[in-house]
Amino acid sequence: VALRAGTHCAQPLVNQLGGSWLRASLAAYNTFDDVQRLLQCIRDMPAAMPSMATLSAPVVAAQAHSPAVNADDVTFDDLGALSLQQLQGAHGWQARYGMLLQWGELIGAKPAIRNETNRVHGCESAVWILHREINGRHRFAIDAESRVIKGLAALLLLMIDRRSTAEIETLDLTAIFSGLGLARHLSPSRINGFTALVQRMLLLAGTVDKMP
Repeated sequence: VALRAGTHCAQPLVNQLGGSWLRASLAAYNTFDDVQRLLQCIRDMPAAMPSMATLSAPVVAAQAHSPAVNADDVTFDDLGALSLQQLQGAHGWQARYGMLLQWGELIGAKPAIRNETNRVHGCESAVWILHREINGRHRFAIDAESRVIKGLAALLLLMIDRRSTAEIETLDLTAIFSGLGLARHLSPSRINGFTALVQRMLLLAGTVDKMP
């Protein structure tokens, strides 16, 4: 059964109703057993996902921390209470995906950077990046319309933000991302969006793209 996440060409309705949306699309080749398996997966989802209390702890801590740093009218999200090790330590891709969604909540809205100059192309959902180099360290302000993309942006910020060009060049982003086991579960559009984010951030940092 084909599944698709997103706004399904109904963004005004989705924005009005809120929440995260997943569409199941049946076709002529689907059987009764396919439908039964889909329904069972939906029933099993709450048990497969980690508890909200477990996932929320680092997010609550980050929110209690200084939420943002402002320099020259550019707002940088503060993700200091999060770590890559938290994501690596989560059991299973469902737990990691759920954690990414919660991390995405820490990427605040930044209307000031939402313009064509900062727009990242190659991503299905609208996303914007503004870059500043401060004392030899690269800072990135990111905003996006997709919660998943915001979560992936938070992951990238943990790896790249506040680093020098030389430090960024030593990172093997492909190995880190592959090690999380998310690539085979994210939709092609999300992978394309993540790759576009990586390419834009590395270009702004004056380094090379190591993602495939």
